[in-house]
Amino acid sequence: MKKNAAKKAGATKGANAKSTAPAKKPASKKIVKTKKTAKLVSKPKASPKGTPKSTEKKITGKKATGQKPAENHVKQQNKVQHDYHLVDPSPWPIVGATGAFFTLVGAVFWMYEDYDFYGLGLGGNPAAFFGGLALVLYTMAGWWRDIVREAAGQTHHTPVVKLSFRYAMLLFIIIEVMFFTAWCWAYLVSLQSTTDASLGSWPLEGLVTFNSWLLPLFNTLLLLISVTTIIWAGYAIRMDERKDAVRGLALSIVLGLCFIGLQIYQYAHAAIAFGINGSPLVSLATTGTLQSDLASRLGNLDANFGSIFFMVTFIHGLHVVVGVIFLTVCLFRVMLGHFTPQSYFGFEAAAWYWYFVNVVWLFIFATIYVWGAGGLSAVANSS
Repeated sequence: MKKNAAKKAGATKGANAKSTAPAKKPASKKIVKTKKTAKLVSKPKASPKGTPKSTEKKITGKKATGQKPAENHVKQQNKVQHDYHLVDPSPWPIVGATGAFFTLVGAVFWMYEDYDFYGLGLGGNPAAFFGGLALVLYTMAGWWRDIVREAAGQTHHTPVVKLSFRYAMLLFIIIEVMFFTAWCWAYLVSLQSTTDASLGSWPLEGLVTFNSWLLPLFNTLLLLISVTTIIWAGYAIRMDERKDAVRGLALSIVLGLCFIGLQIYQYAHAAIAFGINGSPLVSLATTGTLQSDLASRLGNLDANFGSIFFMVTFIHGLHVVVGVIFLTVCLFRVMLGHFTPQSYFGFEAAAWYWYFVNVVWLFIFATIYVWGAGGLSAVANSS
């Protein structure tokens, strides 16, 4: 019994010793694990040419740009390094100058019917005038089309270029102001000359003027309302509201066309004509050396009124026509999405021009219509 118990106790101790001893992993498994680790730490796969990927990117740059180094160098050389726009060669300056020349010369030939220019039969013939005018209109359409492409499609109009456009537009408006100032000044001189020559007060007896409080006043209201619609359209563009911008521009165009139509109606029903108003060019003063001298330099004041009136209002009407065309182009550009809250100089230039046309009309209305008709007393002289 004692022997059996001793055997059992020895067996139990041997088992415990085996269980507490660290287990040894087979050598074959260790070798397998070592091979797997070696595979994980091995060199990265080489490209087909034997160059690692990271090294290939640094040397050729093909993965980054997809272009060859030589192409990248040429592209960097051609990249614009300044904020200015160097325009490409254009045919429009010479085409426009040719058209303007034939328009002017053709108008002279058209007005002088009896003039024979080397037997070409240009006297009284409007062909040269309309041919030159067609060239001018073609130049305007082509040149403005190129500018729109540069602004919308080619992004050549940098902030510096836009600033130069603003300066150019401002100078153009100043030149136009000087032009209308000269005509209005000539008209005011004619008014003052009647007093200097002791010929009586303006308007002279027998001179038919316009009732400034009927059709001219209505035209003035049309233009003033069109200014509000232009302001509405500009606000809509800045707020990125395309539909409201379209509505504002469309209303402005309609009001401008109504103004032009009423001016044509006024010309057709005017009691005065361009020039001498059907009366001969005779001296308005018959007594006194000073009066005769002044009158001889003044000429026929009836003719002065008709000539200056039609010249000023007609040229202003042409500016309104140009303004309507300007606004129509802006309307189509708004529909095409060319204007954004950050870039809308095309509309801004059209708005400036339209404001100028309105201010000029206010001066014409005050001087030629109201003052020229004798102020409030002109109501009795309705045309």
